[in-house]
Amino acid sequence: DNAYLGLTYRGLLGLDIMDRTSPHKISALRLGDYTKGIFFFSDFLFITDSFDPVKIINVFNPDRPFVSGRWIIPGRCEDVVVKDDFAYVMCNHSGLHILNVETPAHPQEVSTLFAPYNNNGVDIEGDYAYITALLTGMQAVDISDPYHPQVVKRYQPEGYTYGVKVEDGYAYLVNAQNDIQIIDIQNPTSLLPRGSVQTPGTVQEIFIKGDHLYVADLSAGLTIINVEDKDEPFLIRSIPTVGRCKNVSSSSHLLFLACEGVGMELYDITHPETPEFKSFYSTSDEIRDLYVENHYVYLTMENHKIEVIDIASPSTPVLVASYHLLDNPGTLMVKDGHIYLCDHRSFKILRFLHPCRLPQASAKKM
Repeated sequence: DNAYLGLTYRGLLGLDIMDRTSPHKISALRLGDYTKGIFFFSDFLFITDSFDPVKIINVFNPDRPFVSGRWIIPGRCEDVVVKDDFAYVMCNHSGLHILNVETPAHPQEVSTLFAPYNNNGVDIEGDYAYITALLTGMQAVDISDPYHPQVVKRYQPEGYTYGVKVEDGYAYLVNAQNDIQIIDIQNPTSLLPRGSVQTPGTVQEIFIKGDHLYVADLSAGLTIINVEDKDEPFLIRSIPTVGRCKNVSSSSHLLFLACEGVGMELYDITHPETPEFKSFYSTSDEIRDLYVENHYVYLTMENHKIEVIDIASPSTPVLVASYHLLDNPGTLMVKDGHIYLCDHRSFKILRFLHPCRLPQASAKKM
């Protein structure tokens, strides 16, 4: 029953809109010079400003709002992974930020591992995070104590590094010239290069499933790579997609591809090397990233939206929720219905409440 407006040069204005035909002012709070966006969560507003830090406004009492905290956004957020009660957020020009998200409505930053520029990826296995940057390759970080992360080893491949995925003691680095390099990380203090493989397209994202890599390979579509032998990985095939393939994710026996300009393709990968096309879902705009949890696919969109797709019936995916944001949403991860989101200026946590599935009522005989 309340609306909040961010006004240029005037700050925050609170309105009572219980009567939609007659809204009226109930509060005002002087903030910075140029409010850009407002994000609402629980009883708090998160407000971005062109020149000032992000402000957190407590509006539990809408007629008496007050500033309860500030978090300076340390550069553009590029990637996020959540493990246990902590979120690991990689920012392009400031490094790895570790936040306690035990209470998702009130995340608290607990430590920062500084990395100077062009940071782009983070993934976790066991007590180690693996972070990448364009010019400095990959670093293994001991996060057994999230309050005191420590770099234990660095690995510098030839050329640029664009990201990393880890699984079962191996890291898969995306390098220049569409090269995927495999690094043995079973001993994080001794990173050992193994094999590498080149794809026919331009690697955008990797999903690891068993002994196979499923690669969003842009103009080449979906590329499948066998990595059973880590020293001699080999390309199995590339499958054309309706648009250039930019993102890939999987759940159980299903694979999901984000296709540039058109939407999402679904494949059955019960037979890993011969995916079977199941269905296509047309989206309202370009997909930036996608993540699968349970029988929902979460999409971030170019039109500043998050869309949630029910894929309980893979042949007929259905849109069940959408949410419009005030900045450019990018990489996301979902855990237990909480959406951990990187966007152009901030890191956000959203909650998705699953739609109720009510049982059908049966008629009673009188």
